[in-house]
Amino acid sequence: MLCGDMTRTWAEFDERAARLASWLQEQGVRPGDNVAIDMTNRPEYLEVFVGTLKLGATPVNVNYRYLVNETHYVLDNSDAVGVICAPEFVDTVRGACDLLERARGPWVLVLGEPYEAELRASAPTGEWSERPPSGDDLIIVYTG
Repeated sequence: MLCGDMTRTWAEFDERAARLASWLQEQGVRPGDNVAIDMTNRPEYLEVFVGTLKLGATPVNVNYRYLVNETHYVLDNSDAVGVICAPEFVDTVRGACDLLERARGPWVLVLGEPYEAELRASAPTGEWSERPPSGDDLIIVYTG
């Protein structure tokens, strides 16, 4: 993968996606749960997308142009258990989470140092590379 000055091999990419899958599992995400992704096109988007699928959870794309009410609708309608977002969207995401009428709102992980620290702390397990396709993998996309 090439993006600007960043280069990652397939092995590096796969390890980061596996670390994210492990982190998601540590947060209580289970196969079939929905994880929202709110960011522009960037390398982390692919890591989050693939890491979510490795766990058997469903990535939910959030249009980065959405404002609080639209983001709230996506999080509420998809019943997302968590959101991984770029720093520039954290205020919108947190505002949307504040509007949710749930006993426990979704967790929020912000790209940058918080994201990198969680990846470093989460050990990838071999099960993520060995998991066969379930036939149930999907993505939820909201258009806007």
